[in-house]
Amino acid sequence: MLAPRSHLYAVRVLLFAAALALLAACGGATPAASPTAAPEAEPTKIGRTEPTKIGRTEPAASGEATLVNATFARQLGESQEPVDPTEEFYPDEIIYLSLEFEGRPKEGVVASEFFWGEDSIASAEVNFADANSGVIFSIGESTFVSFNLTHETPLPISGNYRVEAMLDGEPLGTYTFAVVPPEDALKTKVSEVTLAKNVDENYNPIDPTTEFAQDEAVYLVGSGDLGQHSWLRVNWYVNGELDDVGTRDLGPFEENLEDAGFSFNFLPEGGWPEGEHEAVLIVNDEEVERYAFTVGAVAEEPAPSIGGEAALVEVSELESFTSPSGLFTIDVPAGWDYTDNSEGASETHSWTDATGTSGIIVSLYATADEQTEEQLTDLGTEFVTNVFGSEPEFEIIDTQAQSDGSVLVAWTATPDISGPVELVGLTYVEQREDKVSLLNALMPADQYEQLWEESFQTIVNSYRIDPSVMIGQ
Repeated sequence: MLAPRSHLYAVRVLLFAAALALLAACGGATPAASPTAAPEAEPTKIGRTEPTKIGRTEPAASGEATLVNATFARQLGESQEPVDPTEEFYPDEIIYLSLEFEGRPKEGVVASEFFWGEDSIASAEVNFADANSGVIFSIGESTFVSFNLTHETPLPISGNYRVEAMLDGEPLGTYTFAVVPPEDALKTKVSEVTLAKNVDENYNPIDPTTEFAQDEAVYLVGSGDLGQHSWLRVNWYVNGELDDVGTRDLGPFEENLEDAGFSFNFLPEGGWPEGEHEAVLIVNDEEVERYAFTVGAVAEEPAPSIGGEAALVEVSELESFTSPSGLFTIDVPAGWDYTDNSEGASETHSWTDATGTSGIIVSLYATADEQTEEQLTDLGTEFVTNVFGSEPEFEIIDTQAQSDGSVLVAWTATPDISGPVELVGLTYVEQREDKVSLLNALMPADQYEQLWEESFQTIVNSYRIDPSVMIGQ
């Protein structure tokens, strides 16, 4: 469903509500890098002992060495025989693989390579000739060769691990194992998933739909119980083809998260092609469900411009506004579209003019930590980068401490609002007792001086916070 052009900027400013969650840490899952490990596969010494039949693989022969068993275990004995065999490991455990060969091979190179899905994560090899040289302790007619996968960080939960073993370059076999949740982990269960046009700071979907315009980001918003070390992924299929650029992961999570919210979003470079697409949710390497949506063609509409420049922004008069909670007051342009996205532990209010090129956004949240000037600067810089950093020609042009204790972050960007429009953004970050505030003023660059002198300067200087008011009460 194509949103009217006059509303596109109103949708855009709602990003401030979503980005505020990054600053306020209001809860829910926190995006992180793809689940990775730093493993190393190491050969251990070759030992000999009485023949055993531990393991479930079929015997394989190659040259003079015959493989009898391949067994995963949590430990190895003194002669490299498996102790506590298993094919399921916890994320922080070392994975041992013991290969039992018949007799006493005198030559041959045994190699093992560990894989997670299609990715090779570690490999090592052992030469029978080198390992058996000088061995003086032998019992029975079995020879064990073992490998272990060590890792500095916990392995991601997944059933898609395997080891491919070779002898002198010829396959011995492929052996699978799984990394499972620890015993005290909460059972991971996704309870609700919705496609939408945006998400608020509490991970509630904004404008749920399965129909999108070509220039709209698609949000997958969900909630559920997320166990320790579990992780989520969304793959985006564009007309049936996987777009690797859009793949995003959350986790692995360091602790159990009960009834937590999460979200993913994607907009392909150049926009969505017209057609049917899918978002596929994956939990711990297992597909949960596919969510289909459609994208229609972009309607041709005249750009609201005058002489090739942005349409004129009108500020007829200012009127005083007090938030419903009494947390702040500010003078705002009369007749501008007003939106209240406040919920939970934050307040977010926005005003947008009829052309969609100017706006006022106020966002506040509570924190017990006192912010330094440098921290306020970093907070404002991170905020505008998260929200507008993907826009064309985005640039932070200045940061300045203000006489009232706030910090100004000035920036520019050229978003497509019925055609490219260069915007100037002024973001004032301040702390009043336990309240942190972000006051944002946006206006077209070609009208900046006039708008600032005639109205925006008054708007910014009229802003007052009452820190005694509790947020979310």
